[in-house]
Amino acid sequence: MVQPAAAPKREAPGVSTVGDLSSFITRWHRGWSVHSAGAPLMEQPIRRYELGGLDIVHCVTESCSGVRTRSSIDAHDDTVLGLLTVLEGREVVELDGEPVTLHAEQSLLWDTRSQGSFSASENLRKFTVFLPRDLVAAWTPHLDELLAAGPIRAERTLALRALAEALDRTPEPVLAEQPAVALGSAFRELLFVTLDLAHRPSAADWADQRWRRAVEFVEDRLPGSTTAEELATHLSLSVRAVYQMFADREITLRQYVRERRLYRARAELVSELSRPIGEIAGTWGFADQSAFTKAFRRMFGETPGNARRR
Repeated sequence: MVQPAAAPKREAPGVSTVGDLSSFITRWHRGWSVHSAGAPLMEQPIRRYELGGLDIVHCVTESCSGVRTRSSIDAHDDTVLGLLTVLEGREVVELDGEPVTLHAEQSLLWDTRSQGSFSASENLRKFTVFLPRDLVAAWTPHLDELLAAGPIRAERTLALRALAEALDRTPEPVLAEQPAVALGSAFRELLFVTLDLAHRPSAADWADQRWRRAVEFVEDRLPGSTTAEELATHLSLSVRAVYQMFADREITLRQYVRERRLYRARAELVSELSRPIGEIAGTWGFADQSAFTKAFRRMFGETPGNARRR
């Protein structure tokens, strides 16, 4: 039987009517100061869930706007990133001078160290997942590109949106019986699927549909290996063309597979702290912990143990 202590906590279940909701929104959204153009903010529902190191905040609001200034940034934790997903309506977000319009089912990864503003000119329903910056950095070596990439396509967030909506629709007594660790792990897995752009060295590579199909094929077979012959058959290319495709990016297929194993292993090191390092090494195709540590240090400049502690 699941013990209540393991259940996810909801700091504001249902519709919050405690004082001025502006203070709750500011605190839960890492410093966004919000102003409503319609109904008082205290009449708008907002919910927050804590799931194993993740904060998930659901909001429903009418026309509103907000700003995020340097002083509010300095007053809040800046070691996290926010993944904003619009479920209904439209929101215009400007971060460090770059405006982005988010329509229903689109998402945006934003940096909690950024100043900015936002406005919603219609009924808006959305959720934001706040997750550790180090966790995302372990998932992808191209975090800066990911933050600058703009809206994330709806098809990449389908499963994440479904889980977030199910969480918000679940009655609190039922939710209290669920294990927070399991729910948090499920969210992390779906966040990884959404944000794992590590295999995209540049926007130009992603525009190359053949390269995209190649790296997705490799990713789907991890932790197993992919041969040039298998990839050639999948892409309807010659083996030589496959070798050339990777050579054009100054890497071999074997090196690429090894790097992806290391990145995936690093992600598990920081997200699954109870799993032994040797077990994670074996999962991702390394013969023993010694070989894993050597490859890990060569790739990231530190040992797996130091990465986990940090």
